[in-house]
Amino acid sequence: MRKADINKPNHTMYLKARRTVAESKTVLKLSKNNKIADKGRLPVVKKGKFKGYVIHTLTLEERATCPRDCFHWDDCYGNNMAFAHRIEHGQALQDKLTEEIEELCATYKGVIVRLHVLGDFYSVAYVKHWATLLGKHDNLAVWGYTGHKHTSPIGNELQFTNALFRYRFNVRFSDGVDVKF
Repeated sequence: MRKADINKPNHTMYLKARRTVAESKTVLKLSKNNKIADKGRLPVVKKGKFKGYVIHTLTLEERATCPRDCFHWDDCYGNNMAFAHRIEHGQALQDKLTEEIEELCATYKGVIVRLHVLGDFYSVAYVKHWATLLGKHDNLAVWGYTGHKHTSPIGNELQFTNALFRYRFNVRFSDGVDVKF
């Protein structure tokens, strides 16, 4: 970490937009205005291998969950999203995700989750939690991006999970390295 990074705030600019898991009716939100979704009652994938899957998103607190060396730390996408509710990370989130994924996968043909509209993978255990959910629910898929370097501990776990669940877990690295499986 560069010396100047120590003084960077490690939280969102919009502190009032943070939400605890207990304050949130759901942590996974139905995706709105998504280009891959049919316009209709539910946001559903229009074509491809996940056709018919209902699209949900998860938004975490940017910077609080992101690697401090993220290329976009200062010009974060979240700087322009004052009204997005940022869900706190930790064990309560993982417990709620387990509950919600269980219910959604039992209700719909399939569920696809966009991780993370804001925020990032905050621990190796959190990546493994997603792997556990994917192992339990064959009608669950995940996609997203990460600011972690592919060589970091979290990056290594993401690569492993990408390889393990090839088509159902697709997380791309913002460090410019796309690992093909």
